[in-house]
Amino acid sequence: MILSGIKGKHFLFYQLEISPAILCEKFAALFGSFSLFKTPVDRAIEVRLMETMQPAQLELALLALDKVLDREDEVEMSWKLSLERAQYEVDRAQRQHDLAEPENRLVVRSLEARWNEKMMAFNNLREGYDRYRANRSWRPTAKDKEDILALAEDLPRIWRAPTTEAKDRKRIVRLLIEDVTVNCQPGQKNVSLGLRWRNNFCEVLHVKKPLPPYMMRKHTAETVQIIGTLAHNLTDNQIAVHLNESGYRTPEGRLFTKASVSWLRYRYRIQGPGGDGFTVKEVANRYDISTHVVYYWLYNGIIKGTKLAPGWPWNIILNDEIEKTLSEWVENSKHIAKINQLKI
Repeated sequence: MILSGIKGKHFLFYQLEISPAILCEKFAALFGSFSLFKTPVDRAIEVRLMETMQPAQLELALLALDKVLDREDEVEMSWKLSLERAQYEVDRAQRQHDLAEPENRLVVRSLEARWNEKMMAFNNLREGYDRYRANRSWRPTAKDKEDILALAEDLPRIWRAPTTEAKDRKRIVRLLIEDVTVNCQPGQKNVSLGLRWRNNFCEVLHVKKPLPPYMMRKHTAETVQIIGTLAHNLTDNQIAVHLNESGYRTPEGRLFTKASVSWLRYRYRIQGPGGDGFTVKEVANRYDISTHVVYYWLYNGIIKGTKLAPGWPWNIILNDEIEKTLSEWVENSKHIAKINQLKI
């Protein structure tokens, strides 16, 4: 049985056209928004199963079981001594009750209450002993140990035999493993598998799942955040150099270039280094004119602006005198059309 580590619910198995996959029940209705290819999970469980069923490992396990059974024998002896003591107390209380004179009613009642008390303590101890025996470890005989070691020798051959069907392998797994808890996040390669064996021993396996092609080419959130931070003061080329020197690479394992950084800034709307002034679009919106007019002012020296690097936004400085001049220019010019007028 496979459980979802995120939702704690059972997984739903279904068959894809290419390969089998595991899909969480709740997300199955949402068109498989959370899925995990079953192949790496099966492979990891199979490898761990074969490692565990090695004869040398089983011999160590049997030796460890013998030590556990020896400790249980000691505990068993303690239980039996306690029961013998409790039984002795019951018998003693009964004898004292039987020897009392019937005429001494107060004494008889006192001894009867004590007898009942000892009987109750004995019964409680007996129930505890029965629960202990019900939970004791399995005790293999010498023949059982021989069969186990022989099975360990034959298991790899049986598992890989062409005549062994998937349902037979599944039965073998269910005999040894109680359940598997899968814990993974959408968009992440790392998957942890929590194995709970039939003896309640738990361990964790770590595997990697294949991602869809579009996610394999997707930059990490950490890379995007770093570029967003560096973009306040560095050019695209400087950012690419910084990333490469810091050991960062693209999802394909390549070095960053000016073009790749520029694309990321465009893709995630990361602004370049700004200043205390205005961009071309902000000036155009300020005077309700086209950006072509603002570029005309820049190229003819009517307004002053600077750029940190080619391809980066303009940083235009406006003061009261320049703003007054521009406002009069727009108001008196017969060639500048207002954006609002063009929309009408």
